[in-house]
Amino acid sequence: MFPTKKKIVTSYKENAIQIAVYLNDIGATSPKKLREFNSGKKTLSILYSNFYGWFQRVDRGIYDITVKGKQELMNFPGLVKKYEKYLKKRRETAEDTEKK
Repeated sequence: MFPTKKKIVTSYKENAIQIAVYLNDIGATSPKKLREFNSGKKTLSILYSNFYGWFQRVDRGIYDITVKGKQELMNFPGLVKKYEKYLKKRRETAEDTEKK
């Protein structure tokens, strides 16, 4: 039996994937808005350093996902699904709150 090759994802990369999923879903936005979705304390640092080339600054304090970032998300379907599910749940919770 041969060992399978499984990608190891560092916490930094997982956080970058999380931010990329959020930007892909909600569009260009600020790090502050992303942190409202629990993207973490390093959100601004990850966007600013852009280590993987997944993000671009589109205006002062506003970032978006690049074409490369969108393509890279396809390599992490499990994490993408996890963070899309989180966003969906947040939206449903917000809608329920608005109805009350």
